Amino acid sequence: MNNRFDIFKRLPNGNTLWITTVEGLVEAKRRMGRLAAISGGEYFVYLQGEGIVAELDPSYQHRAEVARSGSKPARRDDLIVVPGAALTG
Repeated sequence: MNNRFDIFKRLPNGNTLWITTVEGLVEAKRRMGRLAAISGGEYFVYLQGEGIVAELDPSYQHRAEVARSGSKPARRDDLIVVPGAALTG
């Protein structure tokens, strides 16, 4: 059984904005990466009862743009999984 994960965006003023809910941690990470590539910013995945389980480095968008331009490959190590979150994706 997959858990339902909420994706949030951290706003410049410090507030958070709920974006969507998805099934499974793998899909949540995938969606978070697409959001960052499209609109930039800092995103995180939240699981009720566990808290924040993954975050995306805000510099991800810049590296994705560089990779699309052909300068160097995009890195996927910008995704930070919070230790202690015993979850399945």
